[in-house]
Amino acid sequence: MEARHQQRAWTDQPARPRVLLECHHHDSPDLIAAAIRRQGFDVAYCTGPTAAEACDLLARGACALVDEADVVVNMLCSETGDRVARAVDGARRRPGVVVEVGIANLGRPPTEFADGVETIATPVTTERLTAALNSALERNATAGPCWGEGV
Repeated sequence: MEARHQQRAWTDQPARPRVLLECHHHDSPDLIAAAIRRQGFDVAYCTGPTAAEACDLLARGACALVDEADVVVNMLCSETGDRVARAVDGARRRPGVVVEVGIANLGRPPTEFADGVETIATPVTTERLTAALNSALERNATAGPCWGEGV
């Protein structure tokens, strides 16, 4: 059985938006995280649930990494990854959400995500990923409706 790998160290630089990268270990999350860091983000990553270790968010309804992230990038490209993405989108302090969709989804029906979820097609480039991250941050920065505004 394979253990889940996580890099939990944020640099504690509040000026840098925090990105949680959810990416399988065989997809080189350390290299993707380094590319995101070069674009000015603080990055932690999780390689997703395994047979040996469940996803905290799916199993217990909470995940410290999700709670601390400004944006979560889900590159798990699986039905389990889709469940994780939907759980992140429903988190009590909802971060921005970016989900990779495309070639890796072959063989399973496309997943519909909520309107606030950014999607990025495979193959992912640094430029397109950075644009999706910035879009998710901007979308989350917009204040929602307030009491008294017909809500």
